[in-house]
Amino acid sequence: MTAIITQSRLYLVDAGVMFADNRKLGVSSLFNDISPLVKQFGEPAAYIITHGHEDHIGALPYMLQKWPAPVYIPSWAKALAELRLERLGLSLQLSGYFRKVKEGDLISIGDESFEYIRVNHSIPDANAVCIKTKTHTIVHSGDFKVDLKSSEQKPIDLNRLKKLGSMGVDLFICDSTNASKPGIGPGENTTLEPLKRAFASCPGRIFITTFSSNLWRLINIISAARELGKQVCIAGAGLQNSLNIAKDEGIYSPKHGSVIELKELKNFDPNNMVIVVSGSQGEFRSALQRIVNGEHRQLKIQENDSVIFSSRIIPGNEKDVAYLTSKIRLQGGRIITPSQSPGIHVSGHAYGGEIEIMLDALKPNTFMPVHGTFNQIIDNADNQGMNYNTVICENSSGIYLNGAKADPFQIEDLDNLYIDDTGKLLNHETMRERLRIGESGAIFVSGVFDKKKKKFLQGPSIQTFGLLNEKNSNDELSLSKPIAAELNSIIQTAKTKHDSDKLNESIRIYVRRHATIEFDKKPTVVSKIWFV
Repeated sequence: MTAIITQSRLYLVDAGVMFADNRKLGVSSLFNDISPLVKQFGEPAAYIITHGHEDHIGALPYMLQKWPAPVYIPSWAKALAELRLERLGLSLQLSGYFRKVKEGDLISIGDESFEYIRVNHSIPDANAVCIKTKTHTIVHSGDFKVDLKSSEQKPIDLNRLKKLGSMGVDLFICDSTNASKPGIGPGENTTLEPLKRAFASCPGRIFITTFSSNLWRLINIISAARELGKQVCIAGAGLQNSLNIAKDEGIYSPKHGSVIELKELKNFDPNNMVIVVSGSQGEFRSALQRIVNGEHRQLKIQENDSVIFSSRIIPGNEKDVAYLTSKIRLQGGRIITPSQSPGIHVSGHAYGGEIEIMLDALKPNTFMPVHGTFNQIIDNADNQGMNYNTVICENSSGIYLNGAKADPFQIEDLDNLYIDDTGKLLNHETMRERLRIGESGAIFVSGVFDKKKKKFLQGPSIQTFGLLNEKNSNDELSLSKPIAAELNSIIQTAKTKHDSDKLNESIRIYVRRHATIEFDKKPTVVSKIWFV
């Protein structure tokens, strides 16, 4: 998500999510809350989407609810975004903001224009964007690679990029995901033969997992299986969505009978079967995770099964993937990864040599590496940016373009917004509360106190959550015995007996202090005494 702020407007190039780590309890993904930017510069005038990967469109449903604006979006990304809106029940409310665009389109909004330029990537309809303001020309690469021999898609439009370079580019914002790798990365069409060799080496059933959005890999998997006379089955909504969208877009449709449904598996020889499953990153509730956990209704890992990972591990997902592979082996399965079978995966992101091709075409005044880990961004600057005015920006920081100068500046730190496993949005404070309760436990105090009779009609009840241990595991009331009488005293001696909120706050503070001594923790305490 990149904010382009002109003299008059705020634009957002992409609106993606980050994937949550294990410390984010019950959260699937998160993204920056741009409220401070909106407060300073106004609501977004438009969303400019480069392509359809989740880390570029995943936040759209939530941001559009808060800050509605036109969304200029390529066809494939539009189809994926509309599926997300449908799952969240937001189609009628938000889909009208989408404006479909294609390579070569020029969008004019006020004094600014946005030109979509074809690039190669692991998903159809990927684009770079040239942004022209009154004073500057900026090229944002999106996610890209340079694949001039692609048989699946048209090659990157280097001619247009060179023409922009000849007219003058002030800033090139560039993908850094594979910047640490030298040379030119292999094209997607090189995966077909390695996939065939991997399939031929497997004695039993074959499970293969890849990124659900990678239509080109899915096509090669189907082709490799069919060339070896094997039947293909798809298990995973994301994978099936890719095939459905490809059919709707007229890009690809498997020949009749070449892909069977799960319910048809029993009719075919299991030793002649390739089952394509989602979950290459160990995603929660993905098909592969449910299979290895014994939760899939139709599939489970058996002796002599092979599981092929036609993917890389996204940084941060190493533990989840290691958990999957360990369970697969425990159940008798065999693991094949790109390290054991080179060529079964190629990246959709540019290597260092491809970034140099882009730089040579654009010849920008300023080079700004983005995307990827900070290590990859630094490597991009060190390896490819040596001959350019190169600036490094961390999240929540930016650059101010003033003529040929590019000066860094810091904006107010942006909090995160969190998407839970049901698709609901959580704010920063809610996540802090979850973490506090997860780490330190919670106590709930309740009861009904009669102010006239000066006694409890019910309770006081003290319930603890996540605090019991060997010492007091059989006596949850060990905490309440010494303090039940104290609650009476607090109420009796309070100066504001009619202020229930203040009384409950006094009780909360006392119980927390007592619990800190008892458990050597500072739990979250909620007091709800009703006064009648």
